[in-house]
Amino acid sequence: MLTQEEGKNNHRPEVVIVGHAHVDAVWLWDRTETKEVLTETFERVLGLMEKYPDVTFAQTSAQYFEWLEIEQPGLFGRIRSMIAEGRWEIVGGMWIEPDCNMPSGESLCRQLLAGMRYFQRKFDVSIRVAWLPDVFGFAWTLPQILHDAGIRSFFTSKLIWQTRLPFPHNVFWWESPDGSRVLGYQTPGLYNNVDVYEVNKQATRFFDGTSIGCFLAPFGEGDHGGGLREELVEAVHRNPYPVQMRFGNAHEYFDNLERLLPASTPVVRDELYLNTHRGTLTTQAFMKRANRRGESAILGAETMSVLAMLSGTHTPDTRSLSGAWKHLLFNQFHDALPGSSIKPVYEDARQDFAELFDCVETVMTESIAAIARSIDTSAFDHPIVVFNPLGWDRSEFVRLVLTETPETTSVPDRLEVVDSTGHVCPSYVRWLGSEHAELWFRPRSVPAFGYSVHDIRTRTSDSMFKSLVTASADTQTSDVVIENELVRVTISGQTGIVTSLFDKRLSTECAGSGGIGDIELYQDETTKESAWNICRGRSYAIEMAEPPSLVEQTNQHVRVATLFRFAQTGRKDSVFRVCVTLCASDPLVYFETHIDWNAEFVTSRVRFDLAGLGDSARYEIPYGAIDRRDPTSPDANPYEREKWEVSAQTWISCPCDEGARSTVLLNDSKYGFAQAGSNMYMTLLRSPHYPNPTTMGLTSREDGPTDQGPHTIAFALYSVASGPDTLDGALYMRGKQFNTPMQAFYVARKPSNSIGSDRSMIYSLLKVSPEALVATACKISEDSDGIVVRLLECNGEPHDAEITLGFPFATAERVNILETPSGDSCEVRGQTIRTHVKPHQLVTILIRP
Repeated sequence: MLTQEEGKNNHRPEVVIVGHAHVDAVWLWDRTETKEVLTETFERVLGLMEKYPDVTFAQTSAQYFEWLEIEQPGLFGRIRSMIAEGRWEIVGGMWIEPDCNMPSGESLCRQLLAGMRYFQRKFDVSIRVAWLPDVFGFAWTLPQILHDAGIRSFFTSKLIWQTRLPFPHNVFWWESPDGSRVLGYQTPGLYNNVDVYEVNKQATRFFDGTSIGCFLAPFGEGDHGGGLREELVEAVHRNPYPVQMRFGNAHEYFDNLERLLPASTPVVRDELYLNTHRGTLTTQAFMKRANRRGESAILGAETMSVLAMLSGTHTPDTRSLSGAWKHLLFNQFHDALPGSSIKPVYEDARQDFAELFDCVETVMTESIAAIARSIDTSAFDHPIVVFNPLGWDRSEFVRLVLTETPETTSVPDRLEVVDSTGHVCPSYVRWLGSEHAELWFRPRSVPAFGYSVHDIRTRTSDSMFKSLVTASADTQTSDVVIENELVRVTISGQTGIVTSLFDKRLSTECAGSGGIGDIELYQDETTKESAWNICRGRSYAIEMAEPPSLVEQTNQHVRVATLFRFAQTGRKDSVFRVCVTLCASDPLVYFETHIDWNAEFVTSRVRFDLAGLGDSARYEIPYGAIDRRDPTSPDANPYEREKWEVSAQTWISCPCDEGARSTVLLNDSKYGFAQAGSNMYMTLLRSPHYPNPTTMGLTSREDGPTDQGPHTIAFALYSVASGPDTLDGALYMRGKQFNTPMQAFYVARKPSNSIGSDRSMIYSLLKVSPEALVATACKISEDSDGIVVRLLECNGEPHDAEITLGFPFATAERVNILETPSGDSCEVRGQTIRTHVKPHQLVTILIRP
């Protein structure tokens, strides 16, 4: 490889050819066909490698190799031999090539954990190059996650797809908020190179823009596999161009490239936004909802497994949860989760998620049984255990289905819940038909990664059940007003939207003149890539079919419903039932939208006109947050103006009144958002066709719009004064709580003399301080001999952290995402671990009991 000085002196530049076959795990085909493609591609490539000793090849995705290991062991063995020779190279390090905006930060960690450990175990290799050529944009926090897993370089081709303002760099440092860097490489061309003439053109552009005298080019047919063919190898050998061309190794290239970098190499401290494919943040709503639910469910089951293991009465089956993770990780592939695949892909995905949730339910059932065996519940007649799967103490309403309530407490409206101290929890009953009911109650506190035991009993007094929530209707305007001690909400009887959200604590009106919760629809049709791209056309009218009416009211909550209808010529009407709920002593205004969606080439979104909204907002991204300016602001630069549909995870914080307060939007399943002036938007549903059979060459495939049928989408708004509650740590906790409810389980009453009944009725795995440091995950270690706790510093400040554990342990050490020593120190004193945490840092600790 040429040195930097040789490149400057115009010596013959060098092109390193890396044989490659980009294989979409699913796209215009399902996984069954993908396995056939892999077999055909890899057999051809191995034949060429055996014929041509200089040929090298690079491949990603542990999932592919596991398929081969199980179903094609002979082919798997041949590949392993080539890997041992150093000619077949493993790049990427992830389980699959995932979308890098919508998976949670923990999911991206697990992509690397599952992938890297598989490759280490099977091939004894370590991967230092992230290989994501076809992913639709990248979260700003990805460099930290990659770096913590030992990745030092990042390769993509996708940023060249920009419709306007192409990404300006081919080689750059990409830096996360915590300061972690990876060496970024954006190819001058695409990843499916099959022409040395085109490679020469790309190399020329590369050399013209940099002093570096070496260039890497992926070479081979891709998407549907293919890889190298003999004529491609011969073309490299015949190379008629001035540049040198040779087959080489990506890891060696990037190691040398880092040494050759000039001091002027640009540093990018931002997300890598793709200003096309914006529609993938919304298309295939089932996938988005299942992904969010799956992430929360598996993490909860992992924490419950740790609690069960520490009870001393149960050994969790970690393999089952590993299988659940693989289902989730596979469906985060960059043409699956984004909604850009054909219908059979999503039929397979539904089966995957059904198996995932079945696995979680089994783990939870077995774990709660083990935990119950370790608790003395003799003081209660009808004990229940309330489980908190998150890493901080919580107090919020919990649902208990009463269909299994013991006969002695068979009068739901007269039930109450008490904790182990005798405190009576606020509660109410929701009837689901004439025979089924839910009891909702709010424990005083359920500790972090822990549980508390409560009892159900028949109440004898109504003295503490004074109504704390009220509802009234204006006979002239038909407006409905609901309020509690903290907020007052007015729903227009003429339009059905919230015209006033008044915060009593701040004496502030949060709704702008356009109101909150207005549903907008517009034409959204492209001829080629409607699943990928948003094409905003004319607006459509939606009518209020039924005015707002009070549908539920108890002493603890009120619920108002409004019905809207959208009529599209030639199609069944789409119906929106919007429910607004207010609970006692809670500043959140809850919206639940039930949609029967039957539109075609239409996008729906909900608008929030927020009083005093500034020209930027803060959005949650995987394990972090980012500020984005309103693209319509006169102060927006050209790149900011392109961001008219952007990604977010569970929360968006909108600074209002020049930063004096913020209005926060939480959501349970959405990823596409926008800001324009005083309006914030959340995109609900789209109805493009599946990758269009005509334009995609799929003449045998079914055509038709996506996402038809029923959907439920929940979101919430609240206002808060600037201060601790508007910091990222508090917002992270709010967002996770909205997506991860506490759970209540019936357990058998146990005599006090039972063996093993020695655990407290209130138990927590840990307590973390300060509050800016949030515990995000707790799991049994991959080697099954310890407990792993993941922490995130949210507020951008250094801390001397303390983690106090609720169980005795032998050792604790700082590790990385892969659960190997990180080199950072921690100190153990008694049951407390002390360690220094840098701003925005992700920290993993391995504890051995």
